[in-house]
Parts: sequence; C-alpha cells; structure tokens
Amino acid sequence: IDGTISCGGQSVSPGDLIVADADGVVVVPFGQLEGALAAAQAILAKEDRAMKAVAKGGSLADIYGVPKVELI
Repeated sequence: IDGTISCGGQSVSPGDLIVADADGVVVVPFGQLEGALAAAQAILAKEDRAMKAVAKGGSLADIYGVPKVELI
C-alpha cells in the first residue's frame, strides 16, 4: 500500500496518472504531469486547427505538410 509497483513492466508510483483507452494504457509520473498536460493541450489545439481546415476544404496532407509525390 502506498508504494511503487510494477505492472506490465512499467513502474507505477503513488500519485502517478494512469490513462487508458481502447488503444492502450499510459502512466504519467507525478513529476511530469504539468508537462504532459501542456503537450496534450498542444496536440488537441493542432487537431482542432486541422479539423477546421478540413471543414473549409483543406486536405490533411497539406495541413500536416506531407510532400506531394508524382507517380510516373
């Protein structure tokens, strides 16, 4: 109780954040919560901008800067 454990090869300590969805599980160490939150918010903001651009007729390739390839 109230100590570090190992689960699936990952250390989990008291205060760590555990987030899971259909794709998997992630453990965010307590000391990295602020940085993880900031990174997640930046990703959500980028995805929001991308969805708005697509709604206006843009392509994801253009939005994310995927180079165009010419087929011969």
